[in-house]
Amino acid sequence: DGESIAVVAPYGTEGEAVVSVALNGQQYASMGTVSVIYTGVHAPEIASAKFSDTGTTIIVSFGTQPTNRGGMLAVGDCAQVFDNTTVETIRGGAGDDYPVECYWQDDTTVVVQLNVFTNAGPGMTLTVRESTIAPLLKPDPANIKYSTASATIDVDFPCDNCPQPQVSLAGMQSVPACDQVPLVLDASTSEGGGIKPLEYIWDVDPSVTDFSVDLRSRLNAMNPESAI
Repeated sequence: DGESIAVVAPYGTEGEAVVSVALNGQQYASMGTVSVIYTGVHAPEIASAKFSDTGTTIIVSFGTQPTNRGGMLAVGDCAQVFDNTTVETIRGGAGDDYPVECYWQDDTTVVVQLNVFTNAGPGMTLTVRESTIAPLLKPDPANIKYSTASATIDVDFPCDNCPQPQVSLAGMQSVPACDQVPLVLDASTSEGGGIKPLEYIWDVDPSVTDFSVDLRSRLNAMNPESAI
């Protein structure tokens, strides 16, 4: 803004500093003093939390400042970096013995692996476990800046490119009117539900189907949520 310079560094001091310009190795005269605003190590904050484009993981970003990864070295228990409420939501109905696993993609990005029974979804809040995630650089070991961050997955935009159901339907387009030939329609090869299986609802379009009322009644008497 012409009046201040922001310095991003692991440590430093605020105040006035003498500034000069060097161009192509040539040092020029001092431009005078300017105020320096120091931006240094801070407690990690969650910059974003969203589902992956496959819908099988949650990606949590802590911005640009490298972290200590909560002490994790490889794929491990998510409880090392997230609180109990978060872990139980991720686990869902899988049972207490089912592992809830995370891994660090890099020093600023942790990936949560989901299971088919998970209760994770848009609007879910992820909270960092206390005294675990800290800056990788510690200029003052006696004053470690641990993260207390939490973030909520956006309800309207839970992922950049969310998976969309792709319907695949196999079966006869018509059956003989007289012979008792069963009509079998199979949509089991459809995909696009992310970590969760697709849900199915079968119905009859009366504008293009004969005996639609009877067919709808029979469908309702069967299992209309089955893929076949």
